[in-house]
Formats: sequence, structure tokens, C-alpha cells
Amino acid sequence: MNLMLSYIGADIVWMAVNIYLVEYINHGVVCFTFVFFLHYTLLTHFLWMFVEGLYLYTLVVKTFQQGTAKLPVYLALGWGLPFVIVVAWVITRLMHPPEHPDFNSNDCPWVGSHWSDWVFQGPILAILAINCIFLALIMYVLITKLRSDRSMRPVRGAHGHGPSGEEQQSAKAAKALLVLIPLLGITYILVIAGPTEGSAANVFAHARALLLSTQGLLVALFYCFLNTDVRHTLRNRWGRWRDMRMVGRHRNGRAASVNWTNKDT
Repeated sequence: MNLMLSYIGADIVWMAVNIYLVEYINHGVVCFTFVFFLHYTLLTHFLWMFVEGLYLYTLVVKTFQQGTAKLPVYLALGWGLPFVIVVAWVITRLMHPPEHPDFNSNDCPWVGSHWSDWVFQGPILAILAINCIFLALIMYVLITKLRSDRSMRPVRGAHGHGPSGEEQQSAKAAKALLVLIPLLGITYILVIAGPTEGSAANVFAHARALLLSTQGLLVALFYCFLNTDVRHTLRNRWGRWRDMRMVGRHRNGRAASVNWTNKDT
């Protein structure tokens, strides 16, 4: 839920800056406010991906050490730490203003690149590197368990044909890998560098935009809309609400059918 909220917050701020506030972005207060929230929501996005990786690592790899990190710790990491990092970036930027800004005097002074940007870019790169380690460890444990699972026996059809045990293992491992890549932000690493000139640069730019803009959609599909537990919970809630509504109608119908002969009573 917190990861979805970080996606929504980052998208809202991004759209507000690029659609509604382009003509007002050169004002000092508006410029600082929205650049601050843009960096903050971007960091919350990456920090919650790190929390997801940490949680899965604890759940899968450190099986007997569950409960070492509680929800308040995750909330402090996901929402509190990005605020501290952005404040540190603002202080560094104020103490060391750019000597030769690469923007016009009418533009937002907080948009230009500066070496202080590494204050929030460094943690992002560190998170991606750590999530890669989490992914490798999780996949190692998953593949090890699949290989040791005795239920993964060769499945044959009526004529002796069908997927073998190794094929089933490979399919399950590939499915897990594809599901974890967008959740842990590995898509950012896939497009972190590419060609800068020619038609190849144009293709890379479109592929990069496609992968990054659909990351939230893929996470929502795999972990929300197509998740068995989520769908089961929604069905139970819907059935409970429908039963309560039917009971309410039944009670109202009985109350309306009563013949009130004694008004005092």
C-alpha cells in the first residue's frame, strides 16, 4: 500500500510540474516547493522499493528471523529517510551555490544540475545495487527450493508428452524473476545508460520511457489486481457488503409491513 502511495505521489507531482506549473515554475517559492516535493516523492519511490526488497529478503532468505523489522521501522525508512536526504540536499545546495549555472536567470534556479545532486542520487544508486543483491539471493533460494521439491516430477500427457520437471522449474523461476524485476526497480538499471546519438538513441529513449512509465502498472497488476489473496479478500468484502445490504432491505420490508394499530405503543 505504501509503495502504491509513493507511485501515486510521484506521478501527481510530476504531472503538476510538467502540465500546470510550467509558466509559474520560475517563481522562487513555487520553484523550490515543487522541486523539493519532486525529489522527495522520487526518493520515497526508491526507498519503498528497497523496503520491499528488504522484506522479501527477510521472508525468503532469513526465514527464521522474521519480525526483526516492524512496520514503524519500514515507515521511517520509506517516508522519513527521504525527507532527511532532501533537507540535506537543500542545505548543501544553499551552502555551495553553483558558480556557473547552466540555466537562464528566468528559469527555476533549483533545476540546474550541481554536484550536490549526488546527495540524493547516491542513495538511489545504492538502493538499486542493494536490490540487485536481494534479487540474486532471493532467486538463489527460490531455485534451490524448486530443485529440491519432490513434487516437481516430470508431467507427461496422454501420449507421454508434456513439460518435464526441469521445464516447470525454469518456468516458475522465470515467472518469479519477471515479477520481481519491476518491484525492486531493476528496470532502472536496465536503462541507466545507452546510446546518445543516432537512431539507436531514439529507440533507446522510447524503450526507456516505455519501461519506466509502465513499472507502476506492472507492479499493480502482479501484486494487486492479479494477486490471489487480494482477489479473494475483495470477493469476501463484496459478499459481506451484499449480505448486509440484503439483510437491511429485509428488515426495512418487515418494518413497513407491520400494522401499527396502537399509535401510543
